[in-house]
Amino acid sequence: MKYVLAIAVLICAGVAYLAAQDEPPEDQRVEFRGVLEQIKLSELSSYVQVQTGETISLDEQAGGNITFVGPAEGTKFNDDAFLLLLQDALGKHQFVLVPANEGWKSVPATEAASHAPEMTRPVAEITDDWKWARVSLKTQDASTVLVLLRSICTRHGGSVESIDDETIELCDRVDRLREMFKVADALTEREKPSVTTYTAPAGLTDHDLMYAINTHFSGVPGMTIHTSIAGDGISVEVTGSARVQAAVVQLVEAMTE
Repeated sequence: MKYVLAIAVLICAGVAYLAAQDEPPEDQRVEFRGVLEQIKLSELSSYVQVQTGETISLDEQAGGNITFVGPAEGTKFNDDAFLLLLQDALGKHQFVLVPANEGWKSVPATEAASHAPEMTRPVAEITDDWKWARVSLKTQDASTVLVLLRSICTRHGGSVESIDDETIELCDRVDRLREMFKVADALTEREKPSVTTYTAPAGLTDHDLMYAINTHFSGVPGMTIHTSIAGDGISVEVTGSARVQAAVVQLVEAMTE
């Protein structure tokens, strides 16, 4: 016997109702229409288990209600989308679903890193959006990436930790991890070093310019810079990221004035 829960809302009257059908068509799914208010997490979990066949155990403290807003014409979810909906609902109450001995269980979001499975980035890229994972990520400037990604994922209960100068560990839901991979890639690309030659302003030598650059940027957090004499007595080669090069341009312009 199969059961499918059809959830609908009469928006004009503001009344929600639930209807269950026996032996529905194979492609029928739980359907949400309009504004459905105050659905208990335990009830939503039951609906998810009926549709997906997954075994889910909710912590007694993972209580509370959610309000769902769907289009007037209704929307149906496949199994992964339905599980993602439950993850979103739990997340609003600072809980997440993680693997259990049998099926899945809810744990406080603060404990997610202790329960989420460790994955490589390639595996995480093809894992279902709703699952949580821990991924170690190599990056060009770990300190900068750490600060930015921590501001993104901690809003949802995730975590970002430093492993070493070039490695960070991310723990979050896989769909958000993919977005963080993109951010880390963009930052890494931006921080790739390049070599640019700068000419000393009139009246100054290459040694004057190199001294000014090294003195100005010495000890600046996040600035990795290398200077060398170009060989013509008036120019200096600077190796650094796009951010470093932009700062050197400003310094040379200031010296010219």
